[in-house]
Amino acid sequence: MKKFSILFVALSVMFNSVINGQTSFRSDSTQIVEKAKYLKEDLTGFLSKNVRYPNEALTNNIHGGVVLAFTINKNCA
Repeated sequence: MKKFSILFVALSVMFNSVINGQTSFRSDSTQIVEKAKYLKEDLTGFLSKNVRYPNEALTNNIHGGVVLAFTINKNCA
């Protein structure tokens, strides 16, 4: 009888955690976000105007790739 009690409690806890894990939160609030000052086109234009390929790399046929990443937190820093 003790084994069945332990099994019942264990299954109850497991079932409860499965049900609670499937709940979804739906927010009824609307958030207004300002449009970014630099869209993809603007950033591409800025980079093409301000980034220059080194002359030495051009003459020696040196080329490669560039990886660019941004991390923006809630404080926009």
